[in-house]
Amino acid sequence: GEPTIHPNFHEFIDHLSRFEVMIDFFSHGKHLSQEMCEFLVNRKISRVTISFSGSNEVDYENIYIGGKYHDILDGIDRLNKTKLKAKSSFPQIHVNSIAFNHHIKSLVDFVHIMGKRGVEQVNIKPLSTYDSMPELHAHTSIMRKNIEGDIIDKAKFAGQQYGLVIESSAYERQGIDDDDLWGALEGRHKGGAPISKDLIAVSSFKELAKTKEKIVHNAAEQQKSAAA
Repeated sequence: GEPTIHPNFHEFIDHLSRFEVMIDFFSHGKHLSQEMCEFLVNRKISRVTISFSGSNEVDYENIYIGGKYHDILDGIDRLNKTKLKAKSSFPQIHVNSIAFNHHIKSLVDFVHIMGKRGVEQVNIKPLSTYDSMPELHAHTSIMRKNIEGDIIDKAKFAGQQYGLVIESSAYERQGIDDDDLWGALEGRHKGGAPISKDLIAVSSFKELAKTKEKIVHNAAEQQKSAAA
């Protein structure tokens, strides 16, 4: 879940800060207000990792439903400027990105966007596909050395001017040496149904999400649903 929405988030961090431990967490980045940024810097949080995929507003906002592209970027920039003002190296700012085809194709632009805002590392994670969301199958990026591999190399080079590291080992390990993309996708697919080759527009994701069954996290609600 999102740690910053917990009503006692500040108290938890204050408590942990009394001990000699490194504190880091993942976040969607929606709550990086000036007050929050100052709090994280003052408590010397070791790392904040923001989930962010997409180098433009359309791509981002159709994947992260409810997220505002420019607001999240402003928050990342705000956290970096707060660090600089305090002459602090912490928290380190990392970004977790999912290897959608469209995202990998624009990865060099993404590196410039994040590098200018003080991001120190971008982690590229493979997109896992499941039977429940066949519309994502054709959006999965598989690394071929002469195509996606070349983009990764250019992104790493672009990152050097900002001191930004591209960590893409998990994505690269699942690469292929030939052009059998669908064979590779079928081998990685976490499900029993055939891979769907239907490619829908990224801009359709937001409406598509409304048609999917909601995941119930609350045990009491699960029991109530089962009884019904």
